[in-house]
Amino acid sequence: MCELQSKRFILGDIGTFRFFYMVSELKVEFKYSTDCAKHDPEVTEDTEKNSAELLMEELKLREAEALESQRRADMALLEAKKIASQYQKEADKCNSGMETCEEAREKAEAALVAQKKLTAMWETRARQKGWREGVAKSHTDS
Repeated sequence: MCELQSKRFILGDIGTFRFFYMVSELKVEFKYSTDCAKHDPEVTEDTEKNSAELLMEELKLREAEALESQRRADMALLEAKKIASQYQKEADKCNSGMETCEEAREKAEAALVAQKKLTAMWETRARQKGWREGVAKSHTDS
């Protein structure tokens, strides 16, 4: 009898033709076993044609599966690009908000410095007029 090689799975067996699926290399092989042909006199042209048709069908199925897989991968990539674009828009908004906030902080800091200068000026004038810190006269005490 014909023996099968290791690491192969028989997809079909018609007469002396064998279909193998090479799992480790992910390809379909079409193999004619000459040893089996010697022992099987019933090999005919129709059997060979049927075997070839089965192989073609298997190849078309594999091609369709590959195309579908590629289509799904393309859709996933498109979705990932959309999501990345949305995240980029949000990041841009956030950066813009941070810039606005930083500008407002700088303005507030400048206003505080100006207010401290004005306070120091008024305090100096008040000291020149005799005001001392911690000593305050009430209008009702006089």
